[in-house]
Amino acid sequence: MKKIERVLRDGAAKVFEELCFFSPADEPTPAHGTHITISVPFSGLTEGKLVVRLVGVPVAELACNMLGEESASTEQQNDALAELGNVLCGHVLPLVWGEQAVFDIQRPVVSDVEAPFDASAHASLELEGGHVELGLAMRRGAIPEGFA
Repeated sequence: MKKIERVLRDGAAKVFEELCFFSPADEPTPAHGTHITISVPFSGLTEGKLVVRLVGVPVAELACNMLGEESASTEQQNDALAELGNVLCGHVLPLVWGEQAVFDIQRPVVSDVEAPFDASAHASLELEGGHVELGLAMRRGAIPEGFA
């Protein structure tokens, strides 16, 4: 496994555990149901986007865990997914480019349309009840040499 894959996976695992209270699964679980894609554009030292695809992840439960509520409206679920994208991007970028790198993280786009997954680097994470795919798609600049 490349270092970038490990950083993406481990960084996402930490965010899912601490923000969503979802623990990584040791074994792949059958992922059925929704396909949600969160795309988070960023610019600064380099330019690109973090793409997060949730496959079969129970979005309502995820949103409720994040909000500390018993139920969540569709709007609240979409807001929680956008915030998850922001937090994942804000957590992963410094792990790759260093704490001193400055980035402008733009508004996440949440979609239920299954689009091609084109990324310069990617990783996956199994969660109980679902699967997460993460990718860094670069528009300008590259992933640092030590991570490729």
